[in-house]
Amino acid sequence: MKALISVDLEGISGIVHPTETNPDRYDYERGRALMTAEANAAIAGVFDAEPDAVVWVADAHGTFRNLLPEDLDRRAHLVRGKPRPLGMLAGLDEPTDAALFVGYQRLDSRNSSPARVSM
Repeated sequence: MKALISVDLEGISGIVHPTETNPDRYDYERGRALMTAEANAAIAGVFDAEPDAVVWVADAHGTFRNLLPEDLDRRAHLVRGKPRPLGMLAGLDEPTDAALFVGYQRLDSRNSSPARVSM
């Protein structure tokens, strides 16, 4: 089984202010750590369900260089940086059996996320 986990930052649990999602702000590193921890939880969940899975993780926020590679579960393949085909869905191809979207938020005016984004 192949799974793609696409990880955005604004909807990550614990993100409460836009400064946690902006590389130029003082608490961005905290946001990166939270994002990586949540990605690792999703990776672990896939491997718990399917020990022989092939897992790809797409960094899907801003520059696509937010996940901390040195802290990401080594069983997963990380796709990061720009440019890349399919943007936030890099790693998705025909033999993909499952796609998980972590840290995304809804895009309408009722969005209660502290940091909004559009796709």
